[in-house]
Amino acid sequence: GYALVETSGAQSILKVNKNKFSRRVLSVNSAGDPNEYELTYQLSAVLVDAANKEIMPPQSIRLYRSYRYDSDVRLAKDAEESHIKKTMMNDAVRQILHRMSVTLRK
Repeated sequence: GYALVETSGAQSILKVNKNKFSRRVLSVNSAGDPNEYELTYQLSAVLVDAANKEIMPPQSIRLYRSYRYDSDVRLAKDAEESHIKKTMMNDAVRQILHRMSVTLRK
């Protein structure tokens, strides 16, 4: 897991077990070069109390996004992929936080 902040004195701690991107080719052009990719983002986390007891069962989010790729504009496409990754991470974190808020309201 990752420790992002100081946890001493915290009532609950979100432990991230998986934070991973992967990319695969969806289609190729006539020369055999990739022209479309799919990004997959996986985020898994568990919410525990100060005694490390589970408050919320492990949660997993898996998101998929595809995008066109053109090697002639590689820098632009690399920037696009970076933007897509940030968006995917934000979406996954929002989903985890929503699940946490529902659990903590019970």
